[in-house]
Amino acid sequence: MKDSGVYLSLWGKYKAAIVSKLKSSIETPQEYQLSKHEFETFGRRPVSEFKFILKITDGKIEYISKSAVARDLFDTLKQSAAANALWNEHHFQIEMDSKFALRIQTC
Repeated sequence: MKDSGVYLSLWGKYKAAIVSKLKSSIETPQEYQLSKHEFETFGRRPVSEFKFILKITDGKIEYISKSAVARDLFDTLKQSAAANALWNEHHFQIEMDSKFALRIQTC
């Protein structure tokens, strides 16, 4: 992917909060509001190109929409031992909508 790696530092900023939401999503779906301006800082693209769906099964990507944003989120989270442990026990779906709401749920 051409933009791969561009969003790693941004996701790194949110990594702990997202891992916490992963843990909480086992009981109930979670949402985390992100800031549009932070994503726009990394590149000029239409808001629709930031939207993604990422499905993680057995610690691997089962499905990912064509998005460098989603790929970089996965690459950031796989550096977390806690996220890897959760992924090995549960299947997750993470998606971000055009209003930059990150939704996390177990499947």
